[in-house]
Amino acid sequence: FLATKCGVRPIPGGRDGEFEGLSRAAIRAAVEGSLERLGTDRIDLYYMHVDWRIEPLEETLGAFAELVNEGLVTHIGCSNMETWRLVYARELARKNGWPQFAAIQQWYSYLRPRYHADLWVQRFVSEELLDYVETEQDVTILAYTGTLGGLYRWDSIYEKNHPALSDRFHSEDNERRFAVIKEIASARGVSPFQVVFAWMRKQK
Repeated sequence: FLATKCGVRPIPGGRDGEFEGLSRAAIRAAVEGSLERLGTDRIDLYYMHVDWRIEPLEETLGAFAELVNEGLVTHIGCSNMETWRLVYARELARKNGWPQFAAIQQWYSYLRPRYHADLWVQRFVSEELLDYVETEQDVTILAYTGTLGGLYRWDSIYEKNHPALSDRFHSEDNERRFAVIKEIASARGVSPFQVVFAWMRKQK
């Protein structure tokens, strides 16, 4: 099962922070490049990487629909998108007879981002999103960075020289959560990663 994304590749020769968007032309160029590099004629799941909100969503969804109709892509998904935007996108697709997003890939782990932490364009799974996908049934959450970049191998989320992720997770609640993970891992003779993955698999 092959999945890849489009939408956040830096523009060659562009300025810092300048990325290809989600126009029809950009999506077409991105998928053709991916197919060539991957040595295949079909992508099973093609993601819209970030909801930039620059090009009209109708243009982006229409371009994705063309890829599905041409047999270049089987399913479409999105990533780093707010729940209300996911609902809006699926309603637009439904109204126009286009394929709907079948998956949303969101940041998800046992620890939670600190309140008002700067996640840039990334989005963390929310209770609202969990409720929505449980209700709809035909859209799936795929978690990314469940290990938080290796954070669970440390003795504390306040460990010095921790990757930049630490600034996003400093909180008393996370320190308590972190201690529980370590305690369970020690009692079971497993790694903290295994405890986190077991917890994630039990989520609805």
